[in-house]
Amino acid sequence: MSTAINSSVPTPNGAKNIVPDSSPAAVRLPSSSSVRQTADATSNQKDSTKVPLCLIKLVRSIVRTFYSREHSLIVDMLVRNTIMKEDDLCERLRFERKQLRQYLHTLKCDQFIKSKLQLETDVDGKTTKITHYFIDYKLFVNVVKYRLDQMQRRLEAEQRQSTSRASFKCSSCNTAYTDLEVDRLMDFTNPGKLVCVYCRGEVCEEEDNASRTDARALIAKFHHQVWSIFSLNFCVHRRHI
Repeated sequence: MSTAINSSVPTPNGAKNIVPDSSPAAVRLPSSSSVRQTADATSNQKDSTKVPLCLIKLVRSIVRTFYSREHSLIVDMLVRNTIMKEDDLCERLRFERKQLRQYLHTLKCDQFIKSKLQLETDVDGKTTKITHYFIDYKLFVNVVKYRLDQMQRRLEAEQRQSTSRASFKCSSCNTAYTDLEVDRLMDFTNPGKLVCVYCRGEVCEEEDNASRTDARALIAKFHHQVWSIFSLNFCVHRRHI
């Protein structure tokens, strides 16, 4: 016959001492929705700090197009590593320190990279200032946009200037004409011949006209070279960098 176990232990006074329940307390587990929200918040935080692929391509494309191979290696290293010491750059790239500083100075003056000093303490307790280099991507995008715009404006101004210069001259009175005045010189009685509106002498094209052709070719070459850069820049701005 089973005996019921009394959970009360008698005391000398006859009072009953209640024995506490020894079973483990219930643990409240987070709900699946809260876990999902935490994971989403962590994912969004990581995505906000991650550099978009189109921006990385833009940085590398700019430096490889307009700078030397050494500058490209430095920028590639800073793309892979968020921030680097000068000593680490020198060691990994195997550049002489003086040479490395020249390349860093060029990139820094062009505002493609930035630097900051941080205090570090060595094993002996001595505090020294260490220079760190990094890429400010937002500044980089703004600088690229400004530089490309300036380059295009300069080339277009040069083309307009070359077009406005005299490119035809009368062989008799030496009167000069521009490309925009050719329609006034056409002789409809003799197709293909240009005549002076003042002395009716023959008008010939100057040899300097080759410079105008070069200006147009230069603009076409510029657009061909930077077309991929313009596309990447457009992609970056769509991401609201």
